[in-house]
Amino acid sequence: MGDLRSEIIRLRTETAVREGELKEEFQQISEKIQAPFRLMQELGAWFGIGGKADEKSSDWLTAVAQLGVPYLLNSLIFKRSGFLLKALIALVSQKAVAGINMDKMTGWIEKISQWIQKQSKQKQAADTEDRADSGC
Repeated sequence: MGDLRSEIIRLRTETAVREGELKEEFQQISEKIQAPFRLMQELGAWFGIGGKADEKSSDWLTAVAQLGVPYLLNSLIFKRSGFLLKALIALVSQKAVAGINMDKMTGWIEKISQWIQKQSKQKQAADTEDRADSGC
């Protein structure tokens, strides 16, 4: 009976030692896996592109732009670039495009159209003045 108890105690201590070793190995592996993610977070914070887009500012245009812009940049401009540069370009362009939504685009389009209308009105006014001066 005493031998069984001593064997149980020995096995429990051996189990505890192995569990400690496995936890330590797991911690080391998880640190190695998390290293690239920490690097990307630090790069994102350095470029000022960290954080997620707001739920209300994210719409279909944002989603399309976040997928399309990195693809276009990598396939058209950076064709012969390496994997690391393409991944960095994809990350930076996705984060940069995250701020674009329908409200901002319609605002930009309205400003451009107002500017174009203003230019065409000024041109028409100049033409009518020239016609009046020329006597037509």
